[in-house]
Amino acid sequence: MKKIYEKDLIYLGNYLNKYFSKTSGLVLILCAFISTPLYAQNTQFSNYGFGEIALNPAASASKNLIGVNALYRIQRYNNGMSINSTQMQFQYALINQSAGKRWGGFNLVAQSDKVSEGIPYTFYSIKPGFAYNLEIMPNNFLAMGVELSANQSGFNTADFTTGSQWVNNQGFDETAGLGEDFQRQQVTYFSVATGLMWYDNDAEGYRRNYLGLSVFNLNQPARSIISGDDEIPLKFSALGGYQFFNLNRHAFYAEAIGIKSLNDVFWGAGPRWSFRFEDTSHFDPFTAGELDIFARYFSGDRISLGTQIAQKNFSVGFAVDLHLENTAQMASTEFSVSIFKRLPITKEEELPEEEYTVGSTREFKDDNFQDQPVKVIEKEYKTSVSRDFSFELRKNFNYGFNETNLNDEAKAYLNDIAVMMQANTALKLRVTGHTDNIGTEEANQKISEERAKGVRDYLESLGIAHERLSYEGKGTTEPLVKNNNEENRAKNRRVEFLIYATKD
Repeated sequence: MKKIYEKDLIYLGNYLNKYFSKTSGLVLILCAFISTPLYAQNTQFSNYGFGEIALNPAASASKNLIGVNALYRIQRYNNGMSINSTQMQFQYALINQSAGKRWGGFNLVAQSDKVSEGIPYTFYSIKPGFAYNLEIMPNNFLAMGVELSANQSGFNTADFTTGSQWVNNQGFDETAGLGEDFQRQQVTYFSVATGLMWYDNDAEGYRRNYLGLSVFNLNQPARSIISGDDEIPLKFSALGGYQFFNLNRHAFYAEAIGIKSLNDVFWGAGPRWSFRFEDTSHFDPFTAGELDIFARYFSGDRISLGTQIAQKNFSVGFAVDLHLENTAQMASTEFSVSIFKRLPITKEEELPEEEYTVGSTREFKDDNFQDQPVKVIEKEYKTSVSRDFSFELRKNFNYGFNETNLNDEAKAYLNDIAVMMQANTALKLRVTGHTDNIGTEEANQKISEERAKGVRDYLESLGIAHERLSYEGKGTTEPLVKNNNEENRAKNRRVEFLIYATKD
C-alpha cells in the first residue's frame, strides 16, 4: 500500500478543488486518509536559526538564555487554501556559577499545523527536552540532547456531506447520517528524538561555528489511520553554520540545513550578515543589540529573505518566501518574536594569598570573586602612619537593575572592612558607586550616589566615625567593560573602596 504525506494531500487538494466541487474534493481526500497510511511531515520554518531547538534537542544547552520564542507561518495557495503553523519554544540554560560554566539546558516546544480550507486536517505536538553541555577544549563545546514528544493528528468531518443525506421526496437533510463509518478521525502517538551539537565561541561568548545532527522517531511509533502496525520512519536532521568573515562588529556566516525521511529530502543553504551595535546615544531608539539579515535557497525552488533584530530582552523577526517554479503556491510569510533574559556566567575566584603592600593598587580579573576576610594590619598601623599610603578594593555586590539595597553577602564583606578600620584608626575610606548605561545620565548618577551612601551609612552603623568616611557617585562615566550585554552590565553595577591614610 502506498504511503502518502501531508504535502501530497495538499497537491491532491489543489487538483481536486480545481476540477471538482469543494464537497466532492473533500470526500475524495477523506477517502485518501482512510485508505492509506499517513505520516506527519512538519512545517520547515525559513528562520530556522530562531527555532533551532525544534530541529535539534541539543540546541537548548548552547546559549545562556531563559526565554520564550514564538514563530507563526502562513503558507498560501492559489486556490484560497492556506496552512497556518504556530510554534512556541521555551528554553532555560542550566549554569553552575561556582564553576563558571553552563552545564546544560531544558526546553519545551509546542507546535500546531492547521489547514484553513480544503482539507480539514490538524496536527498538534508538545516536546519536552533536556541537553547536557560539555566543554571539550577552551571555547569548544559539545552538547547532547534528548527529547520526548506527544503528537496528535486528525481530521474533522463536520463539513462533509454525502448522498446518504439526500432523502427521497424530501431533499437534503443535514441532520441525517453520512452513511460512512469514520472511526479513527484522530490519532495520538509518542516519539523519541536525540541530537548532538558541536559549537565554538569567540572571546565575547558569541557562537561562531556550529554543526548539529539529530534523529527523530527513534522508537518508530505506529501512526496510521487504519493500519495500527504501520511505523513512522526515522527522520534525520542536520544544520550547521560557519563564520567566514568578522571585522568591526560585522560578521558573515554560511549556513545550511538538511532533513531526510525515507526518500524525501529537504535542504536549504544561504548567507547571513550579523551586526552587533552599541548604545552610543541617549536619543538612539535602540539599545545595544544585534541585527541579522539572511537569504536562503530551499529545495523545491523556494527563496527566503528575512531579518531579525535583537535588543536587551526581546527580538523580532520577519521572513518572506518566494516560490519560483511552483505555480500552485503563493508567497509565504513568517513572523517571530522572542522574550528572553541573558544569564551571566561569573566564575568565583579566591583572592591570592599575598598581602597588599603599602602604596599598592591591585586589579582583579573578575569582580565577582569569592569573599575573603579583609586582613587586619593592626600590628603595622594603630593610630598613626609613618607616611601616606592608599590601596583600592573593587566589589560587585550583585546589584540588580536600579537596586541600591545591600544583601547579606555585601554586609558580611563590609563587616570585615569595619573590623580592619576599628583596629586601625588612622585608616580612612572613600566609597565610589557605579552603574551600567541603562537609563538617563541623571538617574544613573543618583543611583550610583545612593549605592555609595548606603555603604557609608552601614559602616557608620557599625561604629566607624562619620569623619573617616566619604562617598561619591560616578554614574556611567567609568565602566569596567563595555555595556554590550547583560553580563557586562552586571559587572559595571559595583562599588569601589579607596582605603588610605595620611601622615600626621
